[in-house]
Amino acid sequence: MAIADLQSSPVMVPQQAGRIVNNFSINVATANGSGSQTSNVAIIRALFRMGIPVNGKNLFPSNIQGLPTWYIIRLSKAGYRARKAGDEVMVCWNEQTFSADVAKVNPGGVVIYPLDWKITPPERNDLYFYRVPIKDLMAPFDIPRERNRYVANMVYVGALAALLGIELSEIDYALSYHFGGKRKAVDMNMNVVKAAHEWATANWTKQDPFYTERTPVDHNAGKFLVEGNNAGGLGAAYGGCSFIAWYPITPSTSLVDSATEWFRQLRHNSDGSPTYAVVQAEDELAALGMVLGRGVGRGALHDRHQRPGHLVDGRICRAGLLCGAARRHLGCATHGAEHRPAHPHLAGRHPLYAFSGPWRHQAALPHPRLGGRVLRVWLAGL
Repeated sequence: MAIADLQSSPVMVPQQAGRIVNNFSINVATANGSGSQTSNVAIIRALFRMGIPVNGKNLFPSNIQGLPTWYIIRLSKAGYRARKAGDEVMVCWNEQTFSADVAKVNPGGVVIYPLDWKITPPERNDLYFYRVPIKDLMAPFDIPRERNRYVANMVYVGALAALLGIELSEIDYALSYHFGGKRKAVDMNMNVVKAAHEWATANWTKQDPFYTERTPVDHNAGKFLVEGNNAGGLGAAYGGCSFIAWYPITPSTSLVDSATEWFRQLRHNSDGSPTYAVVQAEDELAALGMVLGRGVGRGALHDRHQRPGHLVDGRICRAGLLCGAARRHLGCATHGAEHRPAHPHLAGRHPLYAFSGPWRHQAALPHPRLGGRVLRVWLAGL
């Protein structure tokens, strides 16, 4: 039986007054580790470039792979960014949460879910249901097995583009931006987007009132789209950070990648030479040692011969290193920016780059001049 024969028509519900254009929310329900972030960001960047005020929020109660996550996109003519009560367009891409996700959709809303699932949708006669195949749409393309799960998310990107009117040219741009212009990766994903778009156009009869349209006036002119980790990287650059030691893991990888991208643009000499250093450590403990070790030294942060940290047999010399860093910098870090003029060696550095958090609020801080013995006792009690 052909795919089209298996496609059920959306449930008939009373039409809402007129079309709802650029003023609704989209909720994409997926699972952690499924690669859905690429698809979701492609959608929101395409909408942004169409001049639509838009905002995204990623909800993931747990970082454990396979557990549920939701990405909510708010389109608002007035520029509202907060999440709305309930959802109007729900993309169900996680079978485990399907029933609960459908229950959250507002009356008159849309539900999109895979035709591949052998599942009966909940009894909701006030919703529009659209189904789309995954395996059959991906079968014609030579997609590496290890990428198959990730590229499958592009099916709902193409389906949403067809249903809501999102411009495919902007989807292509968003993917090119994400993959750094690598056409092989872009085309692998875009082929599936186009296939899903063509299938949905041929097999769905649109009855819901939700549409997206390019705005006559670009409401996003003079703005740029930024994610939370990207904003953190930009803040680090403007906050004075010039040395990063890190260990690859979510979300630190995204944060460091963003910071490095901003550093390349903002932290360099007139001749183009960098004034920053980013070092990948072997583990979290080594990264901590590098940062603390950097606090001890006074050399230029971009000096290739400067040791980034003090490691002995893969371990940090905790007491000596912490005490040494504290004796030199703890007083300056606790006093903050107003204390920096008295310490020229801290010029251009963030006042809390070595010791942050509640330490700077400690009421009974020992003075650095009291010596290492007192500091060791204090540090041992943390």
